[in-house]
Amino acid sequence: MQNETTFASENVWKAIAKLAVPAVFMTLVITVYNMADVIFIAQTGDAAQIAAVSLASPVFMLQMMLGTLIGGGACAAIANALGSGDKAAVRSASGGASFLTLTMSAAVAAAVMLFPKPIASFLGADASTLGFTARYLFWIGLGTPVTVFSTAFANVVRSEGAMLSALGANMAGTVVNIVLDPIFISGLRMGVTGAAVATVLGNALSSALLILYFVRRPTAATLSPAAGMKDIRMLGKILVLGFSGAVTQLLAGLSNILTNHVWILYGAGVIAASNIAGKASLFASMAIMGVAVGIQPMISYNYGAGNTARLWEILKKSAVLMVALGSALTAAAFLFRAPLLSLFTDDAELVPLALHILPIGILATPLVGLNYLALYWMQAAEKPLVAMLLSVARQGLLLIPIFFLFHTFFGLEGLFWAAPVADLGAVLLSAAFLLRESRRFRGAVVPLPVGRDSEKTVA
Repeated sequence: MQNETTFASENVWKAIAKLAVPAVFMTLVITVYNMADVIFIAQTGDAAQIAAVSLASPVFMLQMMLGTLIGGGACAAIANALGSGDKAAVRSASGGASFLTLTMSAAVAAAVMLFPKPIASFLGADASTLGFTARYLFWIGLGTPVTVFSTAFANVVRSEGAMLSALGANMAGTVVNIVLDPIFISGLRMGVTGAAVATVLGNALSSALLILYFVRRPTAATLSPAAGMKDIRMLGKILVLGFSGAVTQLLAGLSNILTNHVWILYGAGVIAASNIAGKASLFASMAIMGVAVGIQPMISYNYGAGNTARLWEILKKSAVLMVALGSALTAAAFLFRAPLLSLFTDDAELVPLALHILPIGILATPLVGLNYLALYWMQAAEKPLVAMLLSVARQGLLLIPIFFLFHTFFGLEGLFWAAPVADLGAVLLSAAFLLRESRRFRGAVVPLPVGRDSEKTVA
């Protein structure tokens, strides 16, 4: 394993930096990847096409959810197995991830490609956006296998600590997407169809590079689906561990489906402005999430090794880092909101509304890192029920009822405030679980990492 020293005994601040920095870049790369279509379609000046990308986003979220479900669960299982020295479980978990990727992505691809218009209508498309949304969905559906694979196996690769390899694969795909977007969208006048094709080709390249990682490097993991089919219990474990992270994206997609039927009442322009404001502020929250994603394998490894003292140190320092980074990025997003929005549009009608929405949307960002930390911590600790509760609370139990309640009492303005209020509620719940977790570690006499024969008292 490449980074066992980093996981087990390296200075915690240094280890967090080594793992989190590439992960932050990786999540930002994914963010740019998701934004590229909106940025270049916005240049057409057609609000219906911009809205179509937003309306189709639940399907893209479903794809990302499958990748997170499979990859997140496999990452936790593999890192935990490495910590306990069980190489057979590593092979079983990675093979299981391959099997689940093939079967689940094929089913989604077939459904979306066969029924793009009914799905577009279900997602809230009206007469002005139905055609654009259906065309975008067809091509995005075709690319489901490579989208799910690139997401899932970037997680498998990082479970071994090879963050730079995962980052490089995702970065290459993003560059190809960004290069192809203007060529297909404007140069070849393909519009939303060109955006979808560029996205699929970018994911295909990322998938190819991840496959090369397994072909060229010595690793305990495998791409063989047959290795995963040998242990049905491992398939179940992957799904259980990954569900908590995936349910966030699943509920986000379901929330979009429900809320789009309300947004569309105010016209395609309002959907477009809201989408642009959300994309512009997404950099901050995704960077914060990247820290939690990066340290998750180290948490899983130390749980497997029984090193509670190191877990306590990781928890303290990562929580401080999350809040500090969240505060700095929120300030930057507010101060530079106009230049950020200009990346997407200069439309005289969309910009003022987007400028109003963005500061509201980032109100909870300084603290939202605690939610990500608690979610990935519980997933790494193999506590899927708690992790699922945190995910469900943020995107389902809080966001959906608050959205409709605020709309009832405050109209359109209430829609802008629903997400940050839901985020703050989720942060309070996450903080409570992190405090409870910290009490398990403080004052305990615990074993040091595998290979040491002494004990250490947690301060």
